[in-house]
Amino acid sequence: MKIPPTYGNEFLSKTGLGNGPQALLNGYPLDLTSSSESLDVVLFENIQKQTLRLQFALYQRLITDSVKIDEFWLKEETNPDLKIRVNIRIVKAFNEKRFVNSDSDFSENSENSENPTLTIIANFENSKNRLSIAKWLKSLNLSLKIALISNPTTSSDSEESSCPSDSEDLESAILRLENQDSCIGARKFSNFLRKNEIPAGEMTVIFNGLVIGPFEENEKEEFLEIEDFEFLENLWEERGAKKTSAFLSQHFPNQYDVTIRFFSILSKIYQKDVPRIAFDNFKDPENRNLIIFPPKNPESPFSTITWILNPVSREAQHLVSIVKLMSNVLNAKVEIIFNPPNELHEMPIKRFYRFVASEFLEFDENGKIKDQSAIFSNLPQKQLSTMSVETNDGWMIEVKKADDDLDNILLENTSGDVESEFSLEHILVEGQSQKSGTGDASNGLELELKSENTKYDTIVMRNLGYFQLKAEPGIWNLRIRNGTSSENFRIQKVDSKEVHGEITVVVDSFTRKWTQLVVKEIEDKKEQKEGSAMGRLMEKAKNFFSTPPPSETINVFSLASGHLYERFMRIMIASVMKNTQSRKVKFWLLKNYLSPKFKESIPILADFYGFEYELVEYKWPKWLHQQTEKQRVMWGYKILFLDVLFPLNVDKIIFVDADQVVRADLLELMDFDLKGAPYGYVPFCESRKEMDGFRFWKTGYWNTHLMGRRYHISALYVVDLKAFRKFAAGDRLRGRYDNLSADPNSLSNLDQDLPNNMIHEVPIKSLPQDWLWCETWCDDRSKKTAKTIDLCNNPLTKEPKLSSAQRIIGEWKTLDKEISNVIEKRIRKNSEEEREETEESREEL
Repeated sequence: MKIPPTYGNEFLSKTGLGNGPQALLNGYPLDLTSSSESLDVVLFENIQKQTLRLQFALYQRLITDSVKIDEFWLKEETNPDLKIRVNIRIVKAFNEKRFVNSDSDFSENSENSENPTLTIIANFENSKNRLSIAKWLKSLNLSLKIALISNPTTSSDSEESSCPSDSEDLESAILRLENQDSCIGARKFSNFLRKNEIPAGEMTVIFNGLVIGPFEENEKEEFLEIEDFEFLENLWEERGAKKTSAFLSQHFPNQYDVTIRFFSILSKIYQKDVPRIAFDNFKDPENRNLIIFPPKNPESPFSTITWILNPVSREAQHLVSIVKLMSNVLNAKVEIIFNPPNELHEMPIKRFYRFVASEFLEFDENGKIKDQSAIFSNLPQKQLSTMSVETNDGWMIEVKKADDDLDNILLENTSGDVESEFSLEHILVEGQSQKSGTGDASNGLELELKSENTKYDTIVMRNLGYFQLKAEPGIWNLRIRNGTSSENFRIQKVDSKEVHGEITVVVDSFTRKWTQLVVKEIEDKKEQKEGSAMGRLMEKAKNFFSTPPPSETINVFSLASGHLYERFMRIMIASVMKNTQSRKVKFWLLKNYLSPKFKESIPILADFYGFEYELVEYKWPKWLHQQTEKQRVMWGYKILFLDVLFPLNVDKIIFVDADQVVRADLLELMDFDLKGAPYGYVPFCESRKEMDGFRFWKTGYWNTHLMGRRYHISALYVVDLKAFRKFAAGDRLRGRYDNLSADPNSLSNLDQDLPNNMIHEVPIKSLPQDWLWCETWCDDRSKKTAKTIDLCNNPLTKEPKLSSAQRIIGEWKTLDKEISNVIEKRIRKNSEEEREETEESREEL
């Protein structure tokens, strides 16, 4: 529904929001004027703040199932600054303690200082001002003391004034304002105006010393209504000013209005030091839940930082780790008050955490920055552990050295310390891209980041218009990629500045680089699109029914984490190469979790078996719901980022699970016609009848949701990346994932539950059943025609995968031994060559 402009202006005027554009979130105005960030960024920050308020309200049991959230937000207890009328300038002035300077020569004689005092400062030479103020004064029926101060644009030598004076009665003042032709006021309050930084000729309102203004020219008529003054009076009373005024007038009778002076002086104190909040309710009487870290130099001035936290939370591990650093760097006294929950349903802490940072940069004798390290001592010996690193959101890191399997650390089986080295490989260039005029995300837009020798590309997501590109320190050029995108769009603005041509991006810090793009559609292309609806329809139909040309390369995507699954993946790669001779094969392997040992072995295997490979990586975006278990993170990478994980020139890819052996030529899958669907999956096999009780998709939610369709397995699938991107399948999958993943009971098997859940929105083409055989679900007869064998988990036997691989797959041991021999032979050869080079060097010396 489109709202007529007059209604919008009337709403802005009545609510005191001022001129547009304005944005409110759950009734709270968003401050877009004091921030250089975009609406998306401000919105995201405020959503986080409001989420914290909701969580706290839930914790205090202020919100129950019977509470309507929209009404809760607008309750006075929840948001005391938002009532019948909201005036941003008033609230901001109160929050910023903008009171008059008590050292000025401005004071008011008052017989009753309990009543609020309203002072209007204006240029009364301006007839428009006089009439506006007269209108305001006529509308007032409040118990206000009113003073008018003339603030002309030019100074007058005369001490007399033809303007209404602060001693004149209200009725006479209104008559003079409405009828006199001019009004030249004396500047007897010039010192007061100067000290309070009120420019000559500007209009300002002072309510009991609270300074509101100066006002913009277009705000003067719309800003002050009767509701504004009522709002001010209520706000003043709520903040305790009425009681304070009564107390002061009782103890200082027949004196100047000390209320204004009192709040003015108090505001100066507020500006120097925020009043301390009492945390006594959180403290144990014996301070058993309180830890204090003293400042590094208690003799110098220091601030006090108090944290109230749940000691058995992941956040507590982060905060406690940086307390000592903050105490030293900021010279602060840090108090930590533990506030644990009343009940625990499971062991909340499942990890040991160390924070690595130093107060100062330290250099070794060669001038290099010293490495920082974390040391874990006295860890449990019998529990299986995983080592990982949490970093800055804009970093991509890599394990550079690790002899042990960091995914499966069992300390009782290790001979010494488990050591690993991590390095920073990339700093992200991220941002948002939107279309000019509409502000919609420019989803599907292809972007390219290029330096002298390196190039990365990506597409813009529909989700928030987000894009992500890898980079290293240096100067880069950001541009729209040549092709359809560059033919239809050009970059109009970068970070609110007009641009033409390529954009220079300088990566010169360790924080991520955030870039805001506005792109404009090229006019003639826009007209062609709008004028050819039938042509577009025919083109879509043509694309749907046409068979894409065969690919010159068979692209295979896979991922693994841990030495065992890397061993499985090497065997999968060897099995593909043994059975796919028709075309060149290229493996695309997720780099994020590969071990140094695997990365050393993959070029050896590539040389021996004759395949190409490339390591791809992507950083899980901060705005997308995070997974904490590594297995679920891996499942997410299998499905959530297919549109942005690979270079844009890759059109089709086959995913093959690491624990799978291929027995047929993958060319059949590469050329398989998906009939316009973005991807194709193999349905779950149903021929092993003794497993019927475990087929969860046959009953309940899945049976109803699928409506007769098959439930598909994610161990092997084919993705038409061009169709996938055109269909915005990645955006749809991420959107549904973000909605469902907040519930821990949803998406039990994320990588296959998600595409099956979205089968009605993102269609799945079923691949032939013999392309995936699994002993758990398929009978023994069907194994003879199996083109791949997958090591599915068996809920009955729970047999380890290494054991089932050696038992089920006849060629598994042969391939495993062959791979080991190839790697050992190459390592031996490399060692001999290094020894010979060393000996030659010695002879030359």
